[in-house]
Amino acid sequence: MSISHPMVFFEAYRLSVGKDGKVRASNVLTGKREKKEMVQSGSQPIVITALGTMQYFEPRKQLNVLSMFMNPMGIMMGFMMLMVFVMPKMMDSIDPEELKKMQEEQRKQQQDVDPSKMLNGAMANFLGVPKPDDSDEDSD
Repeated sequence: MSISHPMVFFEAYRLSVGKDGKVRASNVLTGKREKKEMVQSGSQPIVITALGTMQYFEPRKQLNVLSMFMNPMGIMMGFMMLMVFVMPKMMDSIDPEELKKMQEEQRKQQQDVDPSKMLNGAMANFLGVPKPDDSDEDSD
């Protein structure tokens, strides 16, 4: 005997009627009778309990705001936003003389770096061409 219900799930049972007229139910899958033997005596029905409710659909994932910020892009954005607010405070706490020294060092580094020379040197190394002497360019 199998019971079909759209919302509840039941096990399948095998019913056997004895010579004395008693109906016994045993589980189809295991073949064993239940711990409390389900026996119909007289006009009493056999009581079968449901195993659970049917789940036809997976529950939809709930929106989790924290998961938006815990991915790598969210962490990088958070770090950048933190730096936007923290760096000006840090710059205010630096001694003015030290700030001027740092700014002058940055200017010197920017003047020393010529992008065209860097590109030519990188291409020459990549292609295996010997570098031209810098002394020839200075003499012009």
